[in-house]
Amino acid sequence: LAPFLADENLMPYGGAKSAIGRLMTSNSLLWPVMSVRQLASALILATALPLLLLAFFMYSQMVSNSRQTARDSMIGEARLLAALVDNEIDTHLAVAASLSTSAPLRIGDLVAFRAQAIEALKTLPGAWLSVSSPDGRFVMTTYPGMEEPLPPRGQLATMARAWSTGRPQVSDVVTGPISGRRNAFIEHPVFKDGVPLYTIIVGFNPDRFHRLMRDKFSGTSAIAVIDRQRRFIARVPRHEESLGELAAPGWRAALDRSPEGVGEFPTIEHTPSLQAYVTTREGWAVGIAYPIEVLDASGRRIMQVMIWVGMSAIAASAALCFALSRRLSGAMLSLASAARKVGNGEITSASSHRILEADAIGDALSTTSRELAERTSQLRESEERFRGTFDNTAVGVAHVGLDGRFLEVNRRLCDILGYSHEELLTRTFQEITFQDDLEHDLANIRKLQAGEFPAYTMDKRFVRKNGSIVWTGLTVSMQRYQSGTSQYFIKVVRDITERKVAQAHQLFLLRELAHRMKNQLAVIQAMAGQTARSAGSVKDFQREFSSRLHGLAVSTDLLVSQDWTGTPLESLVEAQLKPFNPGSDRLLLAGPSVTIDPDATQAIGLALHELATNSLKHGAWSVAAGTVSVSWHADPDRPDQPCLLLNWLERGGPPVAPPTRKGFGHVVVETIAAQRVGGTADMLFGPEGLSWTLTVPAAHFGAEANPRAGELGPTVKKRTEAIG
Repeated sequence: LAPFLADENLMPYGGAKSAIGRLMTSNSLLWPVMSVRQLASALILATALPLLLLAFFMYSQMVSNSRQTARDSMIGEARLLAALVDNEIDTHLAVAASLSTSAPLRIGDLVAFRAQAIEALKTLPGAWLSVSSPDGRFVMTTYPGMEEPLPPRGQLATMARAWSTGRPQVSDVVTGPISGRRNAFIEHPVFKDGVPLYTIIVGFNPDRFHRLMRDKFSGTSAIAVIDRQRRFIARVPRHEESLGELAAPGWRAALDRSPEGVGEFPTIEHTPSLQAYVTTREGWAVGIAYPIEVLDASGRRIMQVMIWVGMSAIAASAALCFALSRRLSGAMLSLASAARKVGNGEITSASSHRILEADAIGDALSTTSRELAERTSQLRESEERFRGTFDNTAVGVAHVGLDGRFLEVNRRLCDILGYSHEELLTRTFQEITFQDDLEHDLANIRKLQAGEFPAYTMDKRFVRKNGSIVWTGLTVSMQRYQSGTSQYFIKVVRDITERKVAQAHQLFLLRELAHRMKNQLAVIQAMAGQTARSAGSVKDFQREFSSRLHGLAVSTDLLVSQDWTGTPLESLVEAQLKPFNPGSDRLLLAGPSVTIDPDATQAIGLALHELATNSLKHGAWSVAAGTVSVSWHADPDRPDQPCLLLNWLERGGPPVAPPTRKGFGHVVVETIAAQRVGGTADMLFGPEGLSWTLTVPAAHFGAEANPRAGELGPTVKKRTEAIG
């Protein structure tokens, strides 16, 4: 204050020198004589130096935090891209695997197989498929415009690995002999009886990866997918020019050191960048790069704002030396109020205090309040987008602590496991894991924590809240701190119960088919032997055996149409008698709706066929006026043990008498049919015509039967019209 008090031009009291002023100015050694402007300049300088040092320190911390945030964000994006690339590969593998079981392919019908392949590849727009023989020749392709003869293929080493391992192989980037462009492909071996038959080659369309990166990761300097040889499979930008080219040396060296990480090295355009990279399951790698200049731009802007705010504060401090205390106090109080509003997230408007520095601070606070509001809004939108993606993704996602407790779960996982969001957050994954799968899962987790692999995938069962079991496809990765210390697990859960049920059903059908085929062969063998014994000649044998095979085929067709679960009795009678029915009103049907099982279907079908054959040769249908009546109903005399009575009655035919020689047809009608259903068969050769009754126990007909009442279902159908 000494120079201020000593300067007559600046003294507020008419230039009078105070005693303090004279004391201070009398000793130049104690305090040098300075003008007010010099003192203000010195005060500003003294204030500015600490502020500049503080700003530099804060800027350094901010840059460090910004870089760390950018690294964490980029490695997350790289992992997401790696997961998307793995998903693309899995999709191609699934198509190849489904086509490897194709029946036309296994019998060499490449035309039919090509049609199947084109249909299957509709889920992979732009992809194509080729088939190679074991000697390395292309024998079929779906590539548009490619005609035979097909060019010779390469990459025999990939094919050899597929044969030797018996597993699909994913190649590196090569120039496809069919497509003529650089791409990677999947080689899926197909064996027949343990012998190599073909290899299915599904080509990756690089444009699919290019579109995936371009649509989901816009705004980056460069983003790429490379193969195990470090050559580009897809890249943004310069996609076409980069295909098959080597990645930047810095990235290659980083991948040699670690399969995942973040580092600073130039792109192939020599742009200094911060790059994050992750290796996929198949050994490919993905990378995302941001220019260092772009990453540091926000820091520089903030530094400029900090310098500006600091200079404004210094100017405001200087103004304290020249302004009236009341005016300055009012301005500072107003600025303090604006600062509090900014701190509370409110938008302030600048007001004039007629003090340049105070007005500058007001403008800065107003600008800062708007910027903070905009950034807060952007941060809120970003959080909402993340939450929307997390909650609405088609698969279950969870963050799980190192102790196994769920930290966060999405809505889909709650649906899969049958728990509410709040209930899952109080549980551990060990509590809801099916006990037979727990040890395998824990072993994988220990290896994941030890760094033996970046992620693992397994099929695993969970116990839902209601106690039911749900099959899931589980993918687990580890979120780590920059130091490498484990932070939490990221678990992706897909409901694969339908797939497991389908696999079990397929196995059941295969076993059931084998069982049915054995039964059919046994029936055919017996039929052939009995027909041969009773046939008078080879020609008679061929005719009778062919007719009986046709009758057996009719029953089999009906069973196949019903998934081998059973056959409506009315449909069986109609189908078996349709080839024999001689005309209108000569066949009468009556009976309720009832379904019989496969054993009864075959036995009754054979019996009806033999009865119809006999009627056409010797019975009612051998003359113009003869009729046949087929009826079925519940046996009223056995209410406690319900059974079905099937009646065959012929009227209007020639006189009948018991046969003197019993052939195969008589054995089927009188003995085999009853044995197959566990019932009885009664055949009468009366003067009015042949009568045959078969008793079928309740075990052989469907759920519409009423076992207590001994009656069949209420729906009754009666027919008297001809079939045909």
